[in-house]
Amino acid sequence: MKEPDPSFEHNGFKLFTVDDAAKNIGKSITLYCREYKDTWPNKSDWTKKIDPTHIIYKFTPNGNGIKETKLIENWLKTQKPKIPKKSHFYLEGALYLNKSLFDDNIQVDSNKGKLISPNFMNIETFIKV
Repeated sequence: MKEPDPSFEHNGFKLFTVDDAAKNIGKSITLYCREYKDTWPNKSDWTKKIDPTHIIYKFTPNGNGIKETKLIENWLKTQKPKIPKKSHFYLEGALYLNKSLFDDNIQVDSNKGKLISPNFMNIETFIKV
């Protein structure tokens, strides 16, 4: 499947980007995560009672970025410096799963510097629009 434009919206969902996080610094964002698939999600995909491939997280970005191990304060406001390709870059903030702290940051895709996911190896992350 060709990667869609990050601004593409369908079935009430869009991919989660740094621009979305920047608009919500200090606010909780509901993230709809699933394993990679070649189809766009349906509205009802996260309402099924038992589906281990669809997970809902809550993420509250604090505005800071982390390049490899270096903290970049207020990175989300400026999105500078640009994320180097093939690097490890994260947004700092609380990531919750079932009201329990899961992690204290979330990964940003270094290829295009826009998409965000708890794990780019196998998880797509959407928000509702």
